Amino acid sequence: MHSDQEHNLSANHILSMRCAAPQMLHVIAGCVWITQSNDSVDYFIRAGESMLLHSERCVIEAQLDSQLRVTDSTRPAWNQRSDRNTAAAIANGWHPPWLLAWLNQRPFSG
Repeated sequence: MHSDQEHNLSANHILSMRCAAPQMLHVIAGCVWITQSNDSVDYFIRAGESMLLHSERCVIEAQLDSQLRVTDSTRPAWNQRSDRNTAAAIANGWHPPWLLAWLNQRPFSG
């Protein structure tokens, strides 16, 4: 069973979260700023974009009045309407800015 959490944040309001396991953040409306523990990069995510919250603690600040949904990261993204356009764009070579920043931050071992 998957549980979704919906949050409505007014502009300049803050939501602090602890994630025991990775969670997927979907911005339905507005724009948010995200910072996570053990991550030197901050992120700005707009309506229609999603981000994996990988840390145990994160702070989300609404830049505009915003609506968010937090879901279990094991839930298939293609089952969620807001991710269909993003999945199609990625398949055509587009990558969200936060993904490129994340890839540049994470050394790969091999």
